[in-house]
Amino acid sequence: MVVVHVDVGTQNLGGNLHDAMRGEAGVVILAGRTPYTVDGNVPGGRLRPVNWQQDVRDQASIVRGYVKWIHELGRTDTLRHLVPRAFQIAATEPCGPVYLMAAREILMAPMDGVSLEMVGRALPAIAPAADPRALDELASWLADASAPVAIAGRVGRHEAAVAELVALAELIGMTVVDTGGVMNFPAQHPLLARDEDAAIASADVLLLLDVDVPWLPASVSPGPTVRIAQLDVDPNKSTIQLWGFPVDLPIQAETSRSLPLLRGALERVATPEQRRRWGARRPTRAADEPHASGAERGAKPLALAWIAEALRKALPRDAIVVDEMVTSSDAIRRVLGREVPGTWLDSGGSGLGWGLGAALGAKLAAPARDVVALVGDGSFVFGSPIAGYRASQRPVQQLFPGGASVRADRYPGVRFDRPPDYAALARSCHAFGERVEDPAELPRAIDRALHATREGQPAVLDLALEAI
Repeated sequence: MVVVHVDVGTQNLGGNLHDAMRGEAGVVILAGRTPYTVDGNVPGGRLRPVNWQQDVRDQASIVRGYVKWIHELGRTDTLRHLVPRAFQIAATEPCGPVYLMAAREILMAPMDGVSLEMVGRALPAIAPAADPRALDELASWLADASAPVAIAGRVGRHEAAVAELVALAELIGMTVVDTGGVMNFPAQHPLLARDEDAAIASADVLLLLDVDVPWLPASVSPGPTVRIAQLDVDPNKSTIQLWGFPVDLPIQAETSRSLPLLRGALERVATPEQRRRWGARRPTRAADEPHASGAERGAKPLALAWIAEALRKALPRDAIVVDEMVTSSDAIRRVLGREVPGTWLDSGGSGLGWGLGAALGAKLAAPARDVVALVGDGSFVFGSPIAGYRASQRPVQQLFPGGASVRADRYPGVRFDRPPDYAALARSCHAFGERVEDPAELPRAIDRALHATREGQPAVLDLALEAI
């Protein structure tokens, strides 16, 4: 739940509201509304000039394009219905933000007699599994395919779905394209596509799984005879005005519930010849673990592959990586990789400033695990790091994760010749801060930062990269 102050606080949600919508995050936003009464006779009425300045025509219009539901709380006797309903809608698939407003008069009204009877009786709707006949048709397509490819977007939002996708891929020898976002498929699995465009171009059946952008048409498109199926709780992509990807068999269903049913349907229809062909497609050895070259390990400024390799060696298998590297994400992910579901997270959207807050949330949810936020310098600044460090000095300070600020000093049309000293900024807030320029020192610096976070101190490593 997020609480914000009237219209201006709502506007301060900014890109994070976009990220919550695109990442299908169930969030209840409670916003104040400027008081209605002006004569001073009602508790909570207008008392200061700001109460007039914040009285805008349509406060809810700020968020209307990004939320599933909007309501203003106008009576205390309806709270027992409306508040549970807000959480119910936010948590029903596809999950997303909802927006409640309340004027100060309502917030200060007596609560005598307000019932809590609806608490626990307004649960999220159970998402549907796929229609059995549609699954049978999809199973027949996959059973006959010579080059089936699955394209996964947010399968890993439900961690149990990752194992189901692995089992399905291994059953029929299906290549999997992981488009990023959450961890959808183990990074070192031999069926994970290393050349995504080549896999898509050569497929004869494509299975789209919870994915918003399955491929970039400017780079690659499936052949004209390819059969394309889709398993998605929102196959129409109702929050995207123009989608434009062809689908021959769209199936509305929750993927984690439907993948085991699809595997069962394949087991039922498989002939001995089909099983032989499936087995022939399965790789006989695991993929080689990616690593930095000798030149990259000694490069100054630091090479992305060396940063990723050093992190991979330092982090436990269950460490959570929060990614907001943007232009550097793919290069880091290829080498760092993750094998355990739930250990790679990104926003699902394009609003910068998500990473630091998301990492704090991940640490609150998993206090015993290491959490590392990989952010660019822009994302670092947009994430209001000083506010985060201030929060970390409160009793939850041991829960604040370490971070790595990866800096690019050049962008088209912009050059930052003298960027801020991010390590000094961290130290000014009583956090651990260190700038790393020497590649030989990187592993030891990562160890020092992890030690600080395990002792309850937030940490920032400012890693000097080659300018982009």
